[in-house]
Amino acid sequence: MLPVTAAARHLLPPARFGCALTVVTGAVLFVSGTVAVGNSGAAPWKPGLLIVAGTNVVVFHRGSAVA
Repeated sequence: MLPVTAAARHLLPPARFGCALTVVTGAVLFVSGTVAVGNSGAAPWKPGLLIVAGTNVVVFHRGSAVA
């Protein structure tokens, strides 16, 4: 069995890179088709869910030293 701390040490850096890449490509996609994205019914959901995901990262990854 692989300890959780060892798995986190190996898996969190690529996960962070993937998250950053997703944010950058999403921003480029939004800028290139702002009107189409803005008229979509999912437009208000996406930033809201991104805020929820960011809060999750802050609470569970940064706040783990407190618990």
